[in-house]
Amino acid sequence: MPAGRGDTREGSTTRDTRPVAAPDLEAFRALARSSPWRWRTVQLVVEYSGDRVEHPRPVRALVDRPHGLRVEELDGTLVIASWSEHPWGTGWDDDGAGPVERTMHGPQDARAAAPELRVDGLVARRPPQTRHLRYDDPMFATYRWVAMLDPVELADGGPPADQAGVSRPTSPAWSPIALDGVVREVEHAGRAAWEATVLTTDHYEPRCTCCPALDGAHSRERDRWEQGLAGQADPDRRQRALSHRVRLDVGTGILVLSQEQGGDADGRGWHASIEAVDADLPRAAFG
Repeated sequence: MPAGRGDTREGSTTRDTRPVAAPDLEAFRALARSSPWRWRTVQLVVEYSGDRVEHPRPVRALVDRPHGLRVEELDGTLVIASWSEHPWGTGWDDDGAGPVERTMHGPQDARAAAPELRVDGLVARRPPQTRHLRYDDPMFATYRWVAMLDPVELADGGPPADQAGVSRPTSPAWSPIALDGVVREVEHAGRAAWEATVLTTDHYEPRCTCCPALDGAHSRERDRWEQGLAGQADPDRRQRALSHRVRLDVGTGILVLSQEQGGDADGRGWHASIEAVDADLPRAAFG
């Protein structure tokens, strides 16, 4: 363990090595749900296409869950380097004997509840997020980055927008996607991946409605409900994507490809190439 980390970092879990089942919709959703337990650090190159990109040129990123993020252009030009000892903050609880300080932790922490697993080792149900347990990875530019690293919004959905109210808990019982075809086993940047063309459903609940991984009619509807604009004329006349071509890296669950199909932004999305997983990254890389 590199110097300087001490006891502040998350504990890591042992990655499940059981063979993954032949992919279908439920296996695809389970893999999208599994990312928080399938890797601790990752190095990857990400390139965006279309408008509203996180960065205009390809970037190489180092991610050390949950504390560190380094992003640089391919020529080494630094874009951002950050490290947070308490990525989700701290707070206070009253245990009856008086207030005590608490630090929120992530899913790989020894204090976190274990997920419910399928027989193939993929995650069937996550422990719910609480005031103690958090899932978000370090963010670069928008929440699409968070969704790329942990694409749970392709796995668990919420109630339809007009039934959601203020609080919208998500559940595996609601599928946010439907398949247009079948899940295919492919190779992506030298690694095993699952690819599918998907349609969003009324249950699609993005991490952030203004920057969803799957930008389409359903995410737009969610966004307008959040803004209190449902039922009013929509000034945005753009034709949204009809479907999305997506790929999940089997080893990590990272959403390594997202590409809009149809609509005014046909082809928009990103392509990520994973270069290393679970390498010990030097603390100094994160500033």
